[in-house]
Amino acid sequence: MNLVAIYTKLWTVSLNNYYTIRKHLQVFIFEKYHPTDISFGQIKEDLLGNYNIILL
Repeated sequence: MNLVAIYTKLWTVSLNNYYTIRKHLQVFIFEKYHPTDISFGQIKEDLLGNYNIILL
């Protein structure tokens, strides 16, 4: 397998993981905060801790 093929495979897997995490985080934020629009300043510090509990 050449370097370009390896890079392409890693890029594809990383991009798929990004979209999966983004989708799950979006659902979690909408369930927790019920926003129509939300800024990062409105998200509490415990968001990642609560999100981690949901994932487990």
